[in-house]
Amino acid sequence: MGDILKGRYLSYRKNGVEGLVPYQIKNNGTAKPSEELALATESLVMLRQGMPAYYTCLRNYPQACPGGIHHRFFWVKQLEGGRPMFSLKHWLLEIHPDHAVITERQFYLNHSLNSLQVVIGCQAHPEGTLVVLLNQAFTEKVNVTIGKAIATSIGRMQVEKKVRPMFEQLLAQFAGSR
Repeated sequence: MGDILKGRYLSYRKNGVEGLVPYQIKNNGTAKPSEELALATESLVMLRQGMPAYYTCLRNYPQACPGGIHHRFFWVKQLEGGRPMFSLKHWLLEIHPDHAVITERQFYLNHSLNSLQVVIGCQAHPEGTLVVLLNQAFTEKVNVTIGKAIATSIGRMQVEKKVRPMFEQLLAQFAGSR
């Protein structure tokens, strides 16, 4: 497992999302994280217009990334549905006195999700902080007999478990930089 994740990490660091090769998901088909994350990024019109340098870094990583954008990489093992799930995680973070943005990308290796991209933006406001949350998760594991509403609800719960800690960390870092 470690060798597979290391290879994916090195390929991503060298070639960005284009370096994420498709992989087989048991009987459910093929995961294509490069296509999924490219589509998720291209749909970020607000980010492209409001923070073009950050958007360009996100879309074209590792090229065109200014020095003010910090990167962190993680190798994650967690339990999903009582089974271990392994993934790679890339955080991009940019903090300014009046605004901050963090993106988390995850590339999955097994049963639960193919990929996930979450973007959180914070803007200082006289009465507090305005927060924008954008997320997209991709999976092949949706049982059509469950129904769209239930699948959407389950997806939201899964994303919330992952997003809340990210948001709390960003909020703490943003408050500390003021």
